[in-house]
Amino acid sequence: MNDSTKHHARRPAVQRESAAEPGQKVGSQAAARPSRDSVAGLQAAIAGSPRMLAQRRAIASTFGVVQAKGAGGPKIGFAFAPGDEAERVTGRELVTQAWEAARTARKGLKTGWMTASLDASGLKGGAKAGDYAAHLEGIADEEALFRAELKGKPGILCADDAMSISYKTDTMVAALEIATLKVGADAFHPKAKKDGDKETARGLFVKEGREASTSSGGAPKEYVQDSSGSGTLTRRYAYVEKNFYQMMDFFKTGTITGRFQQALAAAGMEAPDASIATPKAQKIQTEPAPKLTTEQIAVAHQFMGSSSEQRGVSLTSTEKVGGTIGNEGKNFREAGGFRLKVDLALVPPDIRLINHYSHGGMLDTDLAAAKVQGVSNDVGHTGKNYKYGASVTKNRELFLERLRPEWVVEIEHHGDGGYASGNGSGSGPGTRTAIAGSDSFQTAGTAYSAYWTAFDATLAGTEVAPDAVSQKGKDSATLMMDGYAYAGTVNLTTARPVSGAAAHAELKDFDVGAKAAKKDDFNKKKRAFAQWQIGYVWGRVKTTRFANSGEYATAMSTFYAQAKKD
Repeated sequence: MNDSTKHHARRPAVQRESAAEPGQKVGSQAAARPSRDSVAGLQAAIAGSPRMLAQRRAIASTFGVVQAKGAGGPKIGFAFAPGDEAERVTGRELVTQAWEAARTARKGLKTGWMTASLDASGLKGGAKAGDYAAHLEGIADEEALFRAELKGKPGILCADDAMSISYKTDTMVAALEIATLKVGADAFHPKAKKDGDKETARGLFVKEGREASTSSGGAPKEYVQDSSGSGTLTRRYAYVEKNFYQMMDFFKTGTITGRFQQALAAAGMEAPDASIATPKAQKIQTEPAPKLTTEQIAVAHQFMGSSSEQRGVSLTSTEKVGGTIGNEGKNFREAGGFRLKVDLALVPPDIRLINHYSHGGMLDTDLAAAKVQGVSNDVGHTGKNYKYGASVTKNRELFLERLRPEWVVEIEHHGDGGYASGNGSGSGPGTRTAIAGSDSFQTAGTAYSAYWTAFDATLAGTEVAPDAVSQKGKDSATLMMDGYAYAGTVNLTTARPVSGAAAHAELKDFDVGAKAAKKDDFNKKKRAFAQWQIGYVWGRVKTTRFANSGEYATAMSTFYAQAKKD
């Protein structure tokens, strides 16, 4: 990793705003700290009323309550005492039952909101994207819920703030030690390797005492460290929704990355990096510099990710089908799209992986120390700064610099879109294909070869088949040619850029113009599409258009060549 990893300062628990909001007040750390049971009670009350932002802010500033508890708060594990006495076995079962009950309660609070507020298209009933983030923030953290459940278990002894858990009945002379509660990073330990285990690029971690636990979808609860200075523990498996056009590009080029890198690749730049600072990206820097730090990349990508400044791929840790929504409330699961399951353990450590939302991740980063301005990582922020905290929390988001076929372990092609609520509305699972490496991935892509046949036919000016897949290939090629043609008109009056970076800078006006254009003004709306912008940059920098899809794919994967040599 380059020097972008040097700064990863952690903010105090009470800090909730970036330096750009000096008027924000925080509570005093000198306040007497209440017992864990008191905090659990306060959090439980708030969980029932997620709109109580003022109360949440007061509790957080006074007691240091961790943000995003319902999504990424500190996890817990158990160091169980050895022994197989009947009493000890009973004690372990009671501890496990309390943990399962706490886990079920948290899951119900998350899923309940989604079922009530999401349908096939996105948010319904007046719900807003920030509401879910606020709801998640209001859920009590795992430790607090576990302790509340533990108190109801007969014979279990665990004093307030104590980490030791014992068991004693009326017939026992002395209490028997059952377990030591582990919280946060202490709850994890490296996974023991077994014969036949798949080789991974990143080390695997599991929760102590919960090594065999699984997610609701049956996946092992295993974790990897992200690329931050603190190595934030992140679920091993992540998911991403891609529309049909994006997936066809992935099959052809072997690459999914940010639109920023795509544009520079189209201009012929080898190995364009996510850390290159543009004038637009520098707006989040308190001290403008030619390179973005890891933290600044994460924020810039999230803040500007719907534009040509997108720096990578946004993943989610949640398995919930259709459980991710944009800031405008639209569901990312589009009809006819693809959902990819990614094994982050296969991602080499030199590829940036940033955990936005988990305990110890970007939400706990001191943005001022990271030299970031203009955004807030406070989940309940209502001011003018960009609501980074709410944006990343609602979708449990991760940043991945780029995605390779060999890291994908499952592809789902689904007909419907939206949230799979379980009540008959929204999207059910589509056709799922297990992937085992690059060859397997490419084989899956052959089912859509008509797309690229039509793409090439469109470039050549020949007839295209009438089926839906072929027509999509035609549409994609048409957009690229339109962008290239528009660049040609610009070239008549404006000197060609001397670099890909200069050509990329021109895309800003198209992003802005497309956003401001009327819904029916497709001529302007299309200029924000990746295909159009790739064609435009190509036309501004190069003198000849790519002749076919093979030439296009080679250009788009050029920056990837060095990584493929690894």
